[in-house]
Amino acid sequence: MISPRFLLITDSHFADEGSELKLDDLSKTSVRQIVHPSREAEIDKLFGRIADELRRKGEMLDGVLFGGDAQRRGLPGGHKILFDLIIQHFGERGISPKRIVATPGNHDVKKWSDPSSRERYQAFTEVWKEMGCIVPWLDGIDDRFNYNPSEHFLAADDNRWVVFPLNSSNWSQVQVAVPEPLGKIWSAIPQRLSDDLKEQESFREAFDELLSYDMAHVSDAQLEVLRAVMANVSRPHAAPQLRILLMHHHLRAPGLRVELKAFENVSNLQQIRSFIAQSGVNLVLHGHKHEHAVHFEHFDGGDGEQTKRVAVLSAGAIDNGRDEDAARVLSVSGLPYTPMLHSHRFGLARSGLDAPVVAEPPIGLWSERRLAGGPTIVQGVDFNEVYARASHAALQLVPRGTLVVHLDLPPTEVRLDLPDGYPETSDSSPAERLEWLKEIVGWWQLPHSHRDKNFPYPHGSRLRRYGGVTDQIDRLGAMLESTRSSPTLSSRALAILVDPIRDFLQGSDKEAFPSFTMLQLKKRSEGGDTRLDIIGFYRAQEFSQWWPVNIAELRAIQVRLSERAGTKLGRITTITTEARLDEKAPGQVHVPILDRWLDQAPENIFLLACLLIGQIKDHPQEKVLFDQWRQSLKDLTSVARARSADGSPISSQGLKALRNYIISLCPDGRGRPEFFPYLETLVDQTEGFETSAKDLESFERWARAINRAVPVILDATA
Repeated sequence: MISPRFLLITDSHFADEGSELKLDDLSKTSVRQIVHPSREAEIDKLFGRIADELRRKGEMLDGVLFGGDAQRRGLPGGHKILFDLIIQHFGERGISPKRIVATPGNHDVKKWSDPSSRERYQAFTEVWKEMGCIVPWLDGIDDRFNYNPSEHFLAADDNRWVVFPLNSSNWSQVQVAVPEPLGKIWSAIPQRLSDDLKEQESFREAFDELLSYDMAHVSDAQLEVLRAVMANVSRPHAAPQLRILLMHHHLRAPGLRVELKAFENVSNLQQIRSFIAQSGVNLVLHGHKHEHAVHFEHFDGGDGEQTKRVAVLSAGAIDNGRDEDAARVLSVSGLPYTPMLHSHRFGLARSGLDAPVVAEPPIGLWSERRLAGGPTIVQGVDFNEVYARASHAALQLVPRGTLVVHLDLPPTEVRLDLPDGYPETSDSSPAERLEWLKEIVGWWQLPHSHRDKNFPYPHGSRLRRYGGVTDQIDRLGAMLESTRSSPTLSSRALAILVDPIRDFLQGSDKEAFPSFTMLQLKKRSEGGDTRLDIIGFYRAQEFSQWWPVNIAELRAIQVRLSERAGTKLGRITTITTEARLDEKAPGQVHVPILDRWLDQAPENIFLLACLLIGQIKDHPQEKVLFDQWRQSLKDLTSVARARSADGSPISSQGLKALRNYIISLCPDGRGRPEFFPYLETLVDQTEGFETSAKDLESFERWARAINRAVPVILDATA
């Protein structure tokens, strides 16, 4: 489809008598026949340049959009001059009166005339309305219940786009009523102040100015009419319609320049914003402030629906000493689904030279509508902040839904700590927190675990011994080394953790494999550096306890591979299709200490058994082992506080091994510690729980046994 193209012009401020435009400083020396040009002549020359450019490119215009203030301070002639220039220069470019959209500005209405009066709009209607241009429904001019809707919008032949004008100047340049009791004597005050007729007139003009206000306001009647017009405009078949609103006054200040005046903003602004949101407008064009700006607004429709993102373009204008922003050509590509606004801003053309043109960056005009239950994205550069917001999203925004988290940490943060607010199983010092995270990440990334058969979740063995033979991390490292000089990386730079042959053959009710399913690497250029991003994919992810450990795992892999790739560390992204939050009790990320020993250092369990029965004393590792033993018991009580939806990390194999060692060392029962019966209770209960349905009733039965046995054992080993 051909992109529609419009000429946007606003705040020309013309007059029959001419309007001087001081582009240069001619005040130092007076030289005959070197004078300031007129606004009218400069715009005439500019329109000629724009028309030549369109002709050279073979481009036509679909419309001319005039945003108001053709007149200079209400002086006559401005409307006719501008209209004639448009037709003269752009007639051959497809512009006729019916393809001109015009809305009045505050200088286009007669000063101090009554709102909604014919006198107020006479100069405007004599040109734009009577010539057949598209104009807004005008208060006092048009009948609210008998009007032609086609006079109030410009649309494409296929209705892919439509432009609606809005009048915000019905109360511009008005005088307010004099409050009583001043109203009774107001007109007589100048005479009471002076007998001099000239002085009386001066007082009268000053008093009139005190009553004058330049108010922007849109009437309820006009909004009702425009609502009906918009509702009845034909829409394209099975495709969205691009809707453009043209008005004179701004919705918010487009720049930093401060203007101290009454009624600086539209008086019923929130009503207008809600109207824009509900009516499906994609782009608002306005003038008035003589400042160029393009920004996005988020409009609340006031109906409980989500806010709508709308592009707002404030058009600049020429003034004394300012000639760089006189008009612009707007085009829209990508209709109907991905409309992109392209703006070329034209400055005044110095004689003999081309008009300066600035091509502004294109902006998207569509607004994403969030689907109920759709994915949520959390992103940031602060670990603590992103953790808090991602946890909130998992709990409140997308529970059991899709959550994408982008974390852009400084490349110098190689080793991560636990974020603020991370739920801990016991009071820990910063050093202990860091050491615990190091141990947990190290265990989950072990290249080989002796527990693979009955605990098939460790990530390291699936990454480094996939199928028992393939080291996927080494494969990625080799791929990075082979593309070291390239700024990009193949989309094949991924590793998977799900093995269908191993994981899918047991039946859907017995399948067991990690929630961490895949990781992917990507090179990215930033500030002249090449960064290595890592993306982790999860079928389910618990954010309170698991997510920080997952981030630390991904960072460790990223550090290792970025060294081989010769890149800086980049972003970490996690994508999960089932986000949840469970703060009540530790989940399976907290692998029990005894189980970790059984997997990687079973000698520690044997040595602990010897220490508990007194067979060994004053061993160098005694304090460390006893501290870890008591910590494992405290961890059990923490787990017993509440059942975790993630699966409670209950040590059964490690406890069983400890019990068996003590039995082997004390076969006839003599020498066993006094708390041994309670240890047997722990083993029996944990084994029973492991073979149970693991429902709430089973968990509570196990927890009661734990809360009875653990305090006794802790006291005995204090």
